[in-house]
Amino acid sequence: MAITGKGPGQDAAINPYEGQDCLVLIENIGAVSFSARIQQKGQKDLSSKNIAPGTSQTLSLPKDYELYLDTTDEGTGKARLLFKPKEE
Repeated sequence: MAITGKGPGQDAAINPYEGQDCLVLIENIGAVSFSARIQQKGQKDLSSKNIAPGTSQTLSLPKDYELYLDTTDEGTGKARLLFKPKEE
């Protein structure tokens, strides 16, 4: 799954394994930094990680939580996401 955002703002991705925990590999394939934020619906953030251009990060996404990608930089943010179920 690829996500592109233009200018300041946020984009979100839906967990394809809804109802179960998963891992998500987030690759910053753009030219601006962004943060990956995991949050339970309408609640406080569980965690937030900054992802610089050309880097990647694997985060645990618990069931019933949401993944948001936020940037305040001008320019186009681009991310590639790979979800996989979390093995117990």
